[in-house]
Amino acid sequence: MLSATQPKFTPPPRQAPPKPEEEVDLRLIDKPKNKIVRLPKMMVRDRPPPVFTARSFQNSSDVTDLAFKKYSGLRLSPFSSLNAPIARALYAQDQRLDDFSDLKGSAMAISRGGDTAEGEYLNKQVQGTFMHDVWGSGDPGDLAPYGDTRH
Repeated sequence: MLSATQPKFTPPPRQAPPKPEEEVDLRLIDKPKNKIVRLPKMMVRDRPPPVFTARSFQNSSDVTDLAFKKYSGLRLSPFSSLNAPIARALYAQDQRLDDFSDLKGSAMAISRGGDTAEGEYLNKQVQGTFMHDVWGSGDPGDLAPYGDTRH
């Protein structure tokens, strides 16, 4: 009974989907009130600039000076200039250990982030790159304990 008194629903006529128009320049339509200039969207496809570190600009004498500052005990003798190779070697060893520590931290962070396979892969690569071939096994990534090189 109640449905007889209600008007019948007639759906609106179907409209064709709108044709894709060319992208309208919003700078012409949406002019800002605060005089901010709006630029069109751009996609930059170029290599990022190189990242320079302090190590990239150091020559041999700079490294020697830094090493002597860090290991000041090497300058105590009257023939301290003979200690320059030792100072550079100690400084290079510290740099290697810093790099090793940074990459090990990255591998641990990747593993904790959920990608354990990638973390283990990076960890093995770090071991192979930075570890010395202590036991003579030939592959620093597969260091055998106590010189046992049998596989």
